[in-house]
Amino acid sequence: MSEKKRQLIEYFMMFPVFIMIGFLVGAFLCYAGATDAYLFFFLCYFAINLLVTVICCLLKIRKWDIVISFAIIILLSIMFRDLVLIFNMLYAFGVTMIIYALRLKKLERFGLPAVTVILLLLWILCCPDITKSVAICLTTLTMISLSVLFDKKIVYYFAVPLCIALIVAFIPVKDEPYQWMFVKKSIEKTSHVFKTATDEIIYLFGDVGFDGGRTGYSNSGRIAGGLTDYHTEELLYDHGGRKTIIYLKGKSYTTLDKKGFTDPENDTHLNDWFALYINALYRHKINRREASFFSKINTAFVKYRYLRTTDTIIPATPLYIQYDGSDIPKHKKKNFQYQVRYLMIDYGSPYYLSIVNDPYYLDHEYYPALEEDTDLSSDSGENTDTSSASGEYADYDTIVDYTKQLYSIDLRLIMSREEYEAAIQSADLSRYLDTSMATDRIKSLTAEITAGLENDFEKALAIETYLRTYDYNKAVDLTESDNYVDTFLFETKEGYCVHYASAMVLMLRLSGIPSRYCVGYRHNEDKSESIISSDAHSWPEAYIKGYGWAPFEPTGAMETPEEYSWGLGSDYNREEYLKEEYPEDGIISHQNDTDYYNNRYITDIPETEPVVQEKKIDKAFIVKFAGYCGVLLGALLLTLLIIILIRYIRYTLLTPEKKLRQNVLKILDLIETPAKADALKELDDEAKKEELSALLDIYNRVRFRGDPADEERAKEQIEQDELLIESITIL
Repeated sequence: MSEKKRQLIEYFMMFPVFIMIGFLVGAFLCYAGATDAYLFFFLCYFAINLLVTVICCLLKIRKWDIVISFAIIILLSIMFRDLVLIFNMLYAFGVTMIIYALRLKKLERFGLPAVTVILLLLWILCCPDITKSVAICLTTLTMISLSVLFDKKIVYYFAVPLCIALIVAFIPVKDEPYQWMFVKKSIEKTSHVFKTATDEIIYLFGDVGFDGGRTGYSNSGRIAGGLTDYHTEELLYDHGGRKTIIYLKGKSYTTLDKKGFTDPENDTHLNDWFALYINALYRHKINRREASFFSKINTAFVKYRYLRTTDTIIPATPLYIQYDGSDIPKHKKKNFQYQVRYLMIDYGSPYYLSIVNDPYYLDHEYYPALEEDTDLSSDSGENTDTSSASGEYADYDTIVDYTKQLYSIDLRLIMSREEYEAAIQSADLSRYLDTSMATDRIKSLTAEITAGLENDFEKALAIETYLRTYDYNKAVDLTESDNYVDTFLFETKEGYCVHYASAMVLMLRLSGIPSRYCVGYRHNEDKSESIISSDAHSWPEAYIKGYGWAPFEPTGAMETPEEYSWGLGSDYNREEYLKEEYPEDGIISHQNDTDYYNNRYITDIPETEPVVQEKKIDKAFIVKFAGYCGVLLGALLLTLLIIILIRYIRYTLLTPEKKLRQNVLKILDLIETPAKADALKELDDEAKKEELSALLDIYNRVRFRGDPADEERAKEQIEQDELLIESITIL
């Protein structure tokens, strides 16, 4: 039999393998819901491609089958113009390209095993619920691939996997397919180990944050270039309350320049905001039932993971922190943890919006008339909230009673009388009104958006709504811009949260509304307790007179508060509730107990500052990192050792004739290398040349004449061959 004829027979013997590959790919395409994929149509077009390949082989033009198949696709597409036909022909042609690649000499041994592994992974990870025919094809294909991998000739060993396939075809199987959960868990475990090692390295040696060009928390208000998504676990946030979206704030900034924000706020008392908030509720006579529609006291457990900062990350509406130590450390790092008591607020609730949107609604039965407030947009520069001077805020004892009635907490345990009175004092808000970065066209745009709106909250909503029409794009880089806010608003018209928040802060200030820039996280509690670096976020807060600081979300890619609102209170009737709850007059009782404020909760946190990379190296991490490296190195060495051992065992089990053949092939492989061949020509040792010549003579007699190999002589010859191999390798 000629060599070409033998190769052609082997090629045709592989056609069942090609058919199985085509069937498996078609089945997986249909299972995955690929566009217009139909198994019957796919197999028909695939059969046409195989027929073209057979004809080209018989006509000895095997290299033209791909061209002819593609020409048929073009011709049929022009004739029928049917999308279903085109898609299935393209799918079939893709498989034909794979088969063509398997025919290449370079992929003769490893191509089929690689395709088999890919098909097995698709089955295990994506399509576990398959038919028995697919299982038979996969089993057969695996057996054939193993034969190819171990250098066995398909022509002679094809019967073995084929018999196995026939046996499997008649074996009864269970109704429920095997899920291969141990494989999935192994893959997940391996992925988790590598991810943990990567996070440890970045935590020790890299800065995590916007400044580093990737997503993650940064206590710097400076803008960065385009961001790359990263998914390091930075915090654990666990609470037992309602699952919603929550803002966790680390820091606020006031001064805006062309590089971003500076001058972080150093107001370290946690719950000053609550004094303004509870008074706004009191003015509107919000009762316990109504407060439950949009607010709830809750406790959360916070633990730092791969995060190093001086900031204390807490919900934007905290009451106090419970920490095991006496004082919260200034520098927080991995495993720093605490519990925080805070107020969950539904910012999309109509009840909440009615309060913040109408802060000067007063019931004159309880409050005297207010004097006219100072205009925050005046040119005097002395911008203050004077509502406390006009008698708008209730006294401490009244608020203590009211808070207990609404939320069942004793305000005296977390805020003393002095702290309460300091919190409601007139505030100098001039530093939140700096508009030095405003250009003429930013001023014109802001005036156009807020035209005809009198209420500060309505102006803020109008600006927020306008900015949400811009496109979200993390790749935008405005670091080289002289005025990145102006560039964002009028040139790129796309960016990420930093650009949206900065623009809204400036536009709010141009509208006479004090505002600040906040950094932290926007966490969707429905997904996981783990807060990852891509949850890092920045947003603006506006100071609404009579209410206090209110957050806004101008970033268009994020849901608005109305979209994740709790939706409570739609069937509520205020009059009926008051009659049931307060049968007499509906006025809360007043309690005049002495102030017994005690400091068993932490309500003050350390002043924050930009993080400076610590030079001190964590010894515990070094040990852990060295352990990871040791495990990886040990696994590599063990793998190499196993490979060497298997090769040694295989070699020792070979017959003398096969050992002789193995040595000759190895020597010929070494000589084929140009550098080795040149070195062999220059070899002065004639004895080595004679040994090589004698070896080839013996091999030719055994291989082609069929001479038997003498056991003793073969043993001596093999030892000489091995020495010869070593000498050539050294060359």
